[in-house]
Amino acid sequence: MKRKTTSRYLPACLTLLVGITLPPLAEAQWVPFTARYKEMIYRNQADGSEKLVAEFRGSLSRASSGSEMRTKVKFNEGSPIGEGQARLKDAVTGKVHHIDHEEGSVQVIRQLPLPVLPHPHFVPPESAEIGRRVINGVECVGKRVLVNGQLAPGAHWVSGNLQLIVREDVTFPDGSRRVVEHYDFQYEEPDPSEFAIPEDYTGE
Repeated sequence: MKRKTTSRYLPACLTLLVGITLPPLAEAQWVPFTARYKEMIYRNQADGSEKLVAEFRGSLSRASSGSEMRTKVKFNEGSPIGEGQARLKDAVTGKVHHIDHEEGSVQVIRQLPLPVLPHPHFVPPESAEIGRRVINGVECVGKRVLVNGQLAPGAHWVSGNLQLIVREDVTFPDGSRRVVEHYDFQYEEPDPSEFAIPEDYTGE
C-alpha cells in the first residue's frame, strides 16, 4: 500500500520540482539591444600630456538568445581605415568567431560552454563597489580593475541588467590609458541578419 501511495504522489512532486526549477531558467534571459562603441588609446608624453595613439569605433548587437555581433573599425583623425573586423558569439553553438573583413576570413577562436547564460555574479558585491552612476542612460556599478594581479588606476562601470561594461577607463603599467564606452542604446531585438557570417568568407 505504501508503494502505491508513493507512486501516486510522485507525479505531483515532480510537477512541484519543475515549477521550482523553471522560473530561474526562464528569468536567465539576455536583454536585446544595439549600441555604438568607441575605444581610445592614449599614451603619456615626455611633457606629461596624453596623446591619442589609436582610435576604434563600431557597434554591438545582442539578441535575447545571447548571440552577439561586435564590429570594430580603426579610425585616424575621424576617418575610418579599412573594413575592420568583427567578433560573433553564437549562443546556439557556443562558438566565438573572429571575422576579418579585410581578408574575407573567419575562424573559431573560442568554444563557450552551453547554454550561454548571463553570469549571476557579473556585478561585484557591495563590499567591492566603488560607486554607482548612470552612464549613457544605463545604471552602472563601478569596480576596480586588476592588471597582472595589481590594482590599476581607473575602473570598469558595469551593468548587471545588460551584462556589459558600459564604460572602462584604465591606466596600464606601461603608462598607456584605454577608454572604452558603449552609448546610443536601442532596446529592441536586432535583425537576425546581423549575426550572419558572409557565405563567401573562408577559414572555418
